[in-house]
Amino acid sequence: MEGVMQSLGIFALYALAAHVLLWDVGGAKVFFPDTALGAPLEVLTLEVLPMMPSLHIQLLAFVVGDYDLTGALFQARDKIGLLVYCVGVLLVVPSAVVILRDWHRAGKLSRFALKTLACVIATVLLTLLFSTQDYGIHLHHYFVGLLGYLAARGPSRTAAVVRALSLGAFINGMARWGEPAGIPIWSVGAGRYPTAGTVDTSSLGAAVLWTDVGAVAEERAVRLSWAPADEVDGSSCSAAGEEGPQVVVEMNHVEVYRGHDRSQVFPLPQAPASGEEPYYYFRVGVVSTGIASGVSSASRVLAVRAGDEPVGPYYNETATACERLWLLQHQPPSSLRGYL
Repeated sequence: MEGVMQSLGIFALYALAAHVLLWDVGGAKVFFPDTALGAPLEVLTLEVLPMMPSLHIQLLAFVVGDYDLTGALFQARDKIGLLVYCVGVLLVVPSAVVILRDWHRAGKLSRFALKTLACVIATVLLTLLFSTQDYGIHLHHYFVGLLGYLAARGPSRTAAVVRALSLGAFINGMARWGEPAGIPIWSVGAGRYPTAGTVDTSSLGAAVLWTDVGAVAEERAVRLSWAPADEVDGSSCSAAGEEGPQVVVEMNHVEVYRGHDRSQVFPLPQAPASGEEPYYYFRVGVVSTGIASGVSSASRVLAVRAGDEPVGPYYNETATACERLWLLQHQPPSSLRGYL
């Protein structure tokens, strides 16, 4: 019963919002055909039938695929989703031109353009602000439908059809994803994901340098050593002292050490039952002690394998300290392809 009452309350809230936004602000009470004046055919052809495809818009996913309208769409490895949206925009352009012409004839186009620009600027600024806390914009189709409905003003048949399509998308989104937590246009983590081949593996800030790597005898483990770049002696390529600033070490994006040591032994996961010995990816960063959280500088990513030659065969333990230091900062790009 509690769930039913909550759902009724949510529906009542949305019904009120839809009435205010669509009927009063959107002008539905002005532009809907009046069936009492003998226009039932127009209601059917301009309002009801055009609304049906967008009212069941989730079924289109079986034909064109299901693609979120987020910032990640423009970073996607699969460009089909972007193509689908581009084709959709091209189909909408002729109708938009007709409706904007009506706005112009009514003498309200400039005001409409200024309001639209203000809304876009506000949305961009809020998105940039929220992105600092990993919130990204996600334009739900109910929101796009609402914008389309509010923009499709005028008594023309074109505007009526666009309003019907927009109304169907609005109702569909509210009916299927109408929970308050499911419909905000800013969501945690939305809007971006790392694309293969473009993930940053280089050092950051003042940088931390890998100084040595060695396999641990009779164990599936590796000993890694590091030091801040400004504490490495330029002539001997060694770092003085056993302790340094607080650092955090990640293996495959998972924190495996936090402390002041300059060297640690890291056990490696068991090898897969079949296939080639995989790489494990390490990065060490100096923990920020200022106002900002996170790391103030970080090493480049180091690819390590289990065995006698954890970073071989291009790394030679018999080389001088300076040669080893240089080699550890310049691993072949091929060894870093699996880092995501």
